[in-house]
Amino acid sequence: MNGGSDGQRLRAILEPFRARRAVLVPDRAFSAHDDDDDDAPLGPQGCPVEIHYRNEAARCAVRLGDAWRIRPEESLLDQLRDWLSADGVELRYG
Repeated sequence: MNGGSDGQRLRAILEPFRARRAVLVPDRAFSAHDDDDDDAPLGPQGCPVEIHYRNEAARCAVRLGDAWRIRPEESLLDQLRDWLSADGVELRYG
């Protein structure tokens, strides 16, 4: 990756679409918190992000951690397609 610039760009694109997870708070109301909150009793929300990288010498797949799960909004997919290519972005439900 270009000295980290690709990673920084990916982070900038994904950040606004990071999923939140519902957390039961003491008064029994629900609240939205960042996935960075380790005390949250409910599991992660959103879709996991998996990156498939390849070049002439190697290829690999990396799944980002739960803190980087995203809300699969069309504007996110459009931004990723503009940056990578229409064929380079895929949303899988499963």
